[in-house]
Amino acid sequence: MKRIKRIVAVTGKYTDRDGNEKNQYATIGGLFEREDGTQAIKIDNIPVGGSWNGWASLFELEDQRKPTAHDEAKANGYQKQVEDEIPY
Repeated sequence: MKRIKRIVAVTGKYTDRDGNEKNQYATIGGLFEREDGTQAIKIDNIPVGGSWNGWASLFELEDQRKPTAHDEAKANGYQKQVEDEIPY
Protein backbone atom coordinates (compact mmCIF):
# COMPACT_ATOMS: atom_id res chain seq x y z
CA MET A 1 0.00 0.00 0.00
CA LYS A 2 1.10 3.53 -0.72
CA ARG A 3 0.42 6.39 1.69
CA ILE A 4 -1.25 9.23 -0.20
CA LYS A 5 -2.53 11.66 2.48
CA ARG A 6 -2.01 12.56 6.14
CA ILE A 7 -4.93 12.54 8.58
CA VAL A 8 -4.60 15.57 10.86
CA ALA A 9 -6.66 16.73 13.83
CA VAL A 10 -6.79 20.08 15.62
CA THR A 11 -5.83 19.23 19.19
CA GLY A 12 -5.81 22.66 20.80
CA LYS A 13 -4.83 26.29 20.48
CA TYR A 14 -1.68 28.28 21.20
CA THR A 15 -0.55 31.90 21.00
CA ASP A 16 2.41 32.68 18.74
CA ARG A 17 5.08 35.25 19.59
CA ASP A 18 3.09 37.98 17.84
CA GLY A 19 0.05 37.31 20.05
CA ASN A 20 -2.01 35.55 17.35
CA GLU A 21 -4.08 32.55 18.39
CA LYS A 22 -3.33 29.53 16.19
CA ASN A 23 -4.52 25.93 15.96
CA GLN A 24 -2.28 23.15 17.24
CA TYR A 25 -2.29 20.10 14.93
CA ALA A 26 -1.39 16.44 15.37
CA THR A 27 -1.05 13.82 12.63
CA ILE A 28 -3.24 10.92 13.74
CA GLY A 29 -2.94 8.58 10.76
CA GLY A 30 -2.84 8.23 7.01
CA LEU A 31 -4.89 7.52 3.91
CA PHE A 32 -3.47 4.68 1.83
CA GLU A 33 -4.14 3.37 -1.65
CA ARG A 34 -4.01 -0.35 -2.28
CA GLU A 35 -2.71 -1.94 -5.47
CA ASP A 36 -6.28 -2.52 -6.68
CA GLY A 37 -7.06 1.21 -6.34
CA THR A 38 -9.19 1.00 -3.20
CA GLN A 39 -8.42 3.36 -0.36
CA ALA A 40 -8.06 2.64 3.35
CA ILE A 41 -7.31 4.70 6.43
CA LYS A 42 -4.95 3.78 9.25
CA ILE A 43 -5.40 5.55 12.57
CA ASP A 44 -2.16 5.56 14.57
CA ASN A 45 -3.38 7.51 17.58
CA ILE A 46 -6.45 9.27 18.89
CA PRO A 47 -6.06 12.57 20.74
CA VAL A 48 -7.21 12.27 24.37
CA GLY A 49 -8.63 14.96 26.56
CA GLY A 50 -11.31 17.51 25.90
CA SER A 51 -9.46 19.40 23.16
CA TRP A 52 -10.37 17.16 20.17
CA ASN A 53 -13.87 17.52 18.73
CA GLY A 54 -13.78 14.34 16.61
CA TRP A 55 -13.09 16.01 13.26
CA ALA A 56 -10.01 15.24 11.17
CA SER A 57 -8.74 16.62 7.87
CA LEU A 58 -6.77 15.11 4.99
CA PHE A 59 -3.63 16.88 3.80
CA GLU A 60 -1.20 16.21 0.97
CA LEU A 61 2.05 14.51 1.91
CA GLU A 62 5.04 16.80 2.15
CA ASP A 63 8.68 16.43 2.95
CA GLN A 64 8.62 16.53 6.74
CA ARG A 65 12.39 16.74 7.05
CA LYS A 66 13.43 20.24 8.06
CA PRO A 67 16.01 21.81 5.76
CA THR A 68 19.50 22.01 7.20
CA ALA A 69 22.00 24.85 6.74
CA HIS A 70 23.74 22.61 4.18
CA ASP A 71 20.49 22.27 2.19
CA GLU A 72 19.97 26.03 2.19
CA ALA A 73 23.57 26.72 1.12
CA LYS A 74 23.27 24.16 -1.68
CA ALA A 75 19.99 25.74 -2.83
CA ASN A 76 21.76 29.12 -2.98
CA GLY A 77 24.45 27.72 -5.29
CA TYR A 78 27.17 27.33 -2.65
CA GLN A 79 29.00 24.04 -2.70
CA LYS A 80 31.75 23.56 -0.16
CA GLN A 81 34.87 21.88 -1.41
CA VAL A 82 35.79 19.04 0.91
CA GLU A 83 39.30 17.62 0.98
CA ASP A 84 39.55 13.91 0.31
CA GLU A 85 42.15 13.34 3.00
CA ILE A 86 42.09 14.49 6.59
CA PRO A 87 45.55 15.36 7.88
CA TYR A 88 46.54 13.71 11.17
